Amino acid sequence: MQPRNSRRMDLELHSDTSTEDSRGVAANMLALGALASMAIAYLQMFTVLGGTHYASKFENGELPAGVDGSAGELAAGSSIVAAVLALVAIAAALSRRVTKTVGVAAVLVVLAAGPYAILEFITWQLAF
Repeated sequence: MQPRNSRRMDLELHSDTSTEDSRGVAANMLALGALASMAIAYLQMFTVLGGTHYASKFENGELPAGVDGSAGELAAGSSIVAAVLALVAIAAALSRRVTKTVGVAAVLVVLAAGPYAILEFITWQLAF
């Protein structure tokens, strides 16, 4: 015969398992969000680096006459925000639960942050 509160213990164990599963799902979603945010940061950075007006500024030292540089400034600034959000999201994912998805995403974000930092300095120099 089982003790009277064995049913309660079974429910508590089940609720702990579902909490762990939900923490894993949340961590995986944060990790995927971090990857998407880093991709957005790169796209915004390459918006400035790939622009023909900014290539002219790279060669001549100033934007061509009649070109408004505010779009490049906005892209460079929001690129920094997206990269910081990627690092914050991966840190939050690692604090929730470490899964294979979170580990792979963390490695990819950290590896992408190195070249991003170097290219972002060039982007800021061109945009401002």
